[in-house]
Amino acid sequence: MDKTPTIFISYNPKSEEEQTLAVRLHSIGAVSGFKVFLPDRYNSDKSLDFETKNRIDESDFFIIFPTMSLSKIVQEEIDYAFKRFKDKSKILVIDDQLRGIKIKKSHLFTKISFNSETESIDEATRKVLEIIKSIESSKSTVNGFLALLGIGLGLFILSEIFKEK
Repeated sequence: MDKTPTIFISYNPKSEEEQTLAVRLHSIGAVSGFKVFLPDRYNSDKSLDFETKNRIDESDFFIIFPTMSLSKIVQEEIDYAFKRFKDKSKILVIDDQLRGIKIKKSHLFTKISFNSETESIDEATRKVLEIIKSIESSKSTVNGFLALLGIGLGLFILSEIFKEK
């Protein structure tokens, strides 16, 4: 039996939209048999704390769906995750090109951009699939991980469509 990947889902502390998405994915992942961690924002939303480091240490992947520039603490989490994983393909920053977010230190992670107005969820998921396939050999692991990411992309795109402009 293949090991189900453990996932750390981060979010910017000042983004309610990102936090809501992260918490929803945490809940969906948990009921679907995934071990999903969120950062410990209760004890620290300004600097990387011990508990958040432990959660990253126990994870196989780091994911964020940013809706704004990455905060200092999220950048610290990515730095820490890269030191731990030593593999930028296990750190996924999935963003909507329409937001025009400038993200620094792109050598530490894999950025997957999509356009919520012109790309379907399937097209965006296919981009993620190619990256996951390149690092995971187990088909069941890939399929389970993609299912969770597909839900995340769907929720992210829906929030883009229905947000007030």
